[in-house]
Amino acid sequence: MKHPSHPQHDLRFSKETRWYTFPCNACGATVKGGSCTCTLCDYSIHQRCALLPLSEDFPHHHHALSLAFSPPSVYLKFGFDCGICSKPLSLIHWVYHCSLCRYVVHINCATSTEDGDKTPATKFPIAIEEMYEEMIRPFIKRQKAQILNPDHDNHNISGKYKFSKHPHDLTFTTFSSASSSPLSHDPYKRDEDDEDDFSNIPKSELICDGCTLGIHERKQTDGDGYESGYMSCDECKYFLHLSCFNLPLEIPSLPIHPLKDHNITLQNVDSKLTGWIECDICNSKVNGLYYHCTICRFNIDIKCASLPNNIKHASHPRHEYFMLIKDRNIDDVSFCVNCNMYKLTRMGHFKCITCRIGVCGKCMMLPARNKHRLENHLLSLTYDAYVNRPGDFYCSSCENQMHPRLWMYHCRDCDQSFHPECFPATSGEYRNIIYGTEQLVISSIHDHPLRFQIITSKKRCDLCRFELYDAPGLQCASCFFAVCISCTLKHMGDANKAI
Repeated sequence: MKHPSHPQHDLRFSKETRWYTFPCNACGATVKGGSCTCTLCDYSIHQRCALLPLSEDFPHHHHALSLAFSPPSVYLKFGFDCGICSKPLSLIHWVYHCSLCRYVVHINCATSTEDGDKTPATKFPIAIEEMYEEMIRPFIKRQKAQILNPDHDNHNISGKYKFSKHPHDLTFTTFSSASSSPLSHDPYKRDEDDEDDFSNIPKSELICDGCTLGIHERKQTDGDGYESGYMSCDECKYFLHLSCFNLPLEIPSLPIHPLKDHNITLQNVDSKLTGWIECDICNSKVNGLYYHCTICRFNIDIKCASLPNNIKHASHPRHEYFMLIKDRNIDDVSFCVNCNMYKLTRMGHFKCITCRIGVCGKCMMLPARNKHRLENHLLSLTYDAYVNRPGDFYCSSCENQMHPRLWMYHCRDCDQSFHPECFPATSGEYRNIIYGTEQLVISSIHDHPLRFQIITSKKRCDLCRFELYDAPGLQCASCFFAVCISCTLKHMGDANKAI
């Protein structure tokens, strides 16, 4: 037979044999099967590859794709990857491509009859109050088949439950019983009139010490696995969502950490004030539960560990979805379309399956809405604030000029704009820090009880004079005294919990 991939010679067809395998010059696979071989050259292709159409419609692209017997130079010049598996293109093997969209795929990826990962794409960005239902609970369900220690060493003893990452027994508390007992909510109750309130809207009375998200009751719908309560510690005011109580102690493989031979284990920090770690995906500090890889020192908080493989993002509506990059070399880097930073692919990277647009894990985790303490209403995460709005943008918090095409929290009605990092407690460096109203008395620092919170009333620490504004610290409940975490830790030996 004559074939356009090898015009200089005819190819001879050979039937499938049980023992004969060869590397296919079309797809690169070495498998048994019928072959079309040139007897004069070292050239062999599978029969099925030889019969591929020169042009074909595929469900994963909106235009017909053309067969090319080697990747066109434009894809190699700009380092294109396969639009389906996101792996590099070979210099010599065949591809299907669309010259109109610069879309290119391996022939095996294009013709595969497998459905692949057809998990419905989760819509992003997600509001903070919806992250538990949209991310954490589905993550626990996905991990059930992979849990190495399914019993978690948690067992019921006289109504008390053991949790390996907490020294005290936990009690299951229903929302109905909690609402009838005001004491169960007091530890984290926030004052609605407190002008230093940094919590997200709507405010949560309880904060989970695992994922750092609010615990609140949700109306039951049929078949949704409704949770009727949460886990709590009566001794130290420790709280967990039910799903966070069932977090696997060890996960053998996590897609966002593609080193498959590295297990990650559930860890806890020493205390809310000490031992913070930094999440390698969103680059924020963590003082709740997190996963840790002892081999490569990879750390990831519970929310980032819950990121799904397929994401539909409002910033990029014209294409189907972003896909999590997996099985990539640890030294590869990618470019985030929002923050303009190069990120190691092992540190979390999502790429559009149709074009080259990519978003890093840090930007993907920005919440859909935010509220600044100086504003009376919520601001939405906006990607096109410049549309029908001439002039420059300035952040209403730091007062620096903003790039008009980068993501920002913006209100078109009042024309107020904020950098995401100017919301330190919800979308900035401290988005995974758990606060509360627990008070400390440190006699060597101050005579009054101090509360751990974001400092918004003082510019500098009253001890070391370093800048403290919009950063975590301890503030006096009676006066305007404020102290940074570093100074607090120096005097922690003199600290006692207030009664």
